[in-house]
Amino acid sequence: MGNRQPHGRRDALSASKSAADQVDVTKQASSLPERGWEEPIQGKAAPEREPRPGELEEMVAGANRLGHSFADVHVGAPTLQELSDSAGPLAKSKEPEGKTALQGKFETARFSAATGDRAGHDLGRVDFRPIQRQPTLKETLHELWEPQPSPVCDEPVQLHVRDTIKGTKDYGTALGAIQKAPVNERQEALTNQPTVDYINKTFLGKEKVILMSALLEGSQEWKNPTANDFFEYFYTNKGKGTLPNTATMNCWESIIYAAYLAKKVDAAWIYKFYKDTLASADANLFLWTTLGFSTALDQYPAKKPKAGQLLFYHSGGATPGHVALSLGGDDAMSLWHSPNNIEAVQKIKVADLPGTVYFTNPPW
Repeated sequence: MGNRQPHGRRDALSASKSAADQVDVTKQASSLPERGWEEPIQGKAAPEREPRPGELEEMVAGANRLGHSFADVHVGAPTLQELSDSAGPLAKSKEPEGKTALQGKFETARFSAATGDRAGHDLGRVDFRPIQRQPTLKETLHELWEPQPSPVCDEPVQLHVRDTIKGTKDYGTALGAIQKAPVNERQEALTNQPTVDYINKTFLGKEKVILMSALLEGSQEWKNPTANDFFEYFYTNKGKGTLPNTATMNCWESIIYAAYLAKKVDAAWIYKFYKDTLASADANLFLWTTLGFSTALDQYPAKKPKAGQLLFYHSGGATPGHVALSLGGDDAMSLWHSPNNIEAVQKIKVADLPGTVYFTNPPW
């Protein structure tokens, strides 16, 4: 390293150079930074010379055999063997520390040194940074076509509820996924027309109504007609416009809305229901009678209602005070502030609300 003479003057240089001027390869190698491949040995550039015939071909062949780039090997320095001889016993030692000069912990220099030795060049003129070989076309295609192992996840991937619904024809699976989903996913599924269409094409009539009611859980707000959004949408505007997830409606309107989403009733049916009720002598009695209420119906818990039936909560008088949609057995969907003190559609136990519970099939 330092001031090097052209390769053709090696013999003269060896005869005249004193021992004090000999290159201490061991000392220089041990002074390299730990990240030797980032900072190659710095020295004055060796004088250039014209390569001898065939020398470049030999250098390329040597680099190719090692699978590394020839770009950083330069002409005009003493051979690696000469440097090795000048390093003395330390460089030839089999002990770990003896490897420091030419290999050992500077492993990244090994292939560059070997390439430099074939070409007759100084170790200090070889860039220690490894240059990766570009993959062949065959290797590239093999990597693209070779089946790759599936990634291992610590937790199972959670599907959006709409994807789970569209991925099953089992009613219980679909209902369970809806009930476990957060409110925002239920709302998104309900406004996703392909999801709604899939439910209506795949499941039975009563199942469709329950699934739609389950998707409404956590949405809507309890408020009696005629001063609510449901009445305005279906009666005043005859089903035109938009009914948002925060629309106001009461208990029986929320059940009718689920039936509407399930295509069991349409906007015209709802409009006529309001029109006939408003035109009757006793609107309240007409409304509950049309929905199917009677004190002659089966009672809970003496008998268990089936999924999709209407549950009427009666505490005296000619009409009930509340209605819910049976999920079958002891569970129901209800829109009212009780029992959880929230005025949104919610899943309840049939016995959570007061009164005698009568049940029957809906009028659709």
